[in-house]
Amino acid sequence: MFTITIGEIEYALPFNRQVIEMFLPHRGWSLLVDQIDEIDLVNGRAVGRWTVNPDHPMLEGHFPEFRVFPGHLTAEAAAQVAGFLLGEELVGKIPMLDGTDMKYTGSVVPGEVIVTTAIAVPHSDQKKRMARVHVAVGQTTVAEGFITARLVTRRAMARLEKGGVLLHRLDASPTFVEI
Repeated sequence: MFTITIGEIEYALPFNRQVIEMFLPHRGWSLLVDQIDEIDLVNGRAVGRWTVNPDHPMLEGHFPEFRVFPGHLTAEAAAQVAGFLLGEELVGKIPMLDGTDMKYTGSVVPGEVIVTTAIAVPHSDQKKRMARVHVAVGQTTVAEGFITARLVTRRAMARLEKGGVLLHRLDASPTFVEI
């Protein structure tokens, strides 16, 4: 059994949804990872999978005659896997998707299992993290590209619930403003 230590707790891989929810804020239909199969923090590599549920609410209208999972959510699924590259940086923080540069080469349909491989790459902004992602269904690549995330403290997110607004400008780090 392979284990990884995050914070002061040791976890056994693969991670199931229960463990994944300890690190990612997503719940219900917005959690797009069923399992994390691999995390190598030394070499900056994570692998995870998600089975596209035929009852997923985004499939209802996308598209009724030919249901296909939306590409932007395929990128979100990849970003959630890439979030595990942060290791101990995840403790007390939430990775927020900051941008994508993706190329879609195939479709994902209900019932298919997407497997994402994420490789950490350097980012010029020290407050952001970047990963090169490869998303496949079986042996077929359906998307690949880059995911960029910024880290927001859980405390800042909690303040949002109390009447604040998190402003994000393209040229600056997130700024919290009381309203």
